[in-house]
Amino acid sequence: MTTNSAAPLPLLASRRHTLIFLAILAAIAAWGAASQSRFGGAATALSPAQKWAAYSSVVVVQLLLLRFIAVGIRKNGRGLRDLVGHLSAAPRTVAADLALAAGFVAAALVLSPLLARALGIHDDVARVIGPSGPAQTAAWILVCVSAGAGEEISFRGYLQGQFARGTSATSAAVLFQAAVFAAAHAYQGWGPALLAGVYGLGFGALAAARKSLRPGILAHTLVDVVGGIFPG
Repeated sequence: MTTNSAAPLPLLASRRHTLIFLAILAAIAAWGAASQSRFGGAATALSPAQKWAAYSSVVVVQLLLLRFIAVGIRKNGRGLRDLVGHLSAAPRTVAADLALAAGFVAAALVLSPLLARALGIHDDVARVIGPSGPAQTAAWILVCVSAGAGEEISFRGYLQGQFARGTSATSAAVLFQAAVFAAAHAYQGWGPALLAGVYGLGFGALAAARKSLRPGILAHTLVDVVGGIFPG
């Protein structure tokens, strides 16, 4: 386990703020479960109108979560930019981040179907919620950008950073946020939740190693875009 030998860093926000944030995530998961039940289950393909509603809700939820985080960390003199980490414009750094993101996506394209079969996941994201036509494809890409950036800032930037400061253990923080990430996707079923947890571990390790969310945001966005547009 990786620990910090120096004095513990101050928390990003109050513990109360983090507990409320976790409660909000639980409420969102419960809402997602209720929505899926109303629409006929996780494997039921959504109608065009339902897809538009789902796309809109994802963007709105991500923006509201980021707003809540921003308010909480502002009290400690921080902003969302601080959670993103290093964003050097040096060509070598940018190229390294792009290469890491591409490598992550390539690994996901190979390993994700294998893990899905091992976990008994048979749902095809492209069939269930994937876009139909140019307008929905453009909207889907926007959804993926908002989810990629929003979830990386929320889970890897805020929660992982908060847990790392609270435990003085980076590896424990990576595991903790991955567990929360899995729980937040539990409304999709235990298989997809475990798969989300594996992704959470990967994104968390990438963020910790790189001290930046940039490669994770790029990879997360691309994985979602590909998963929704191309059939599994």
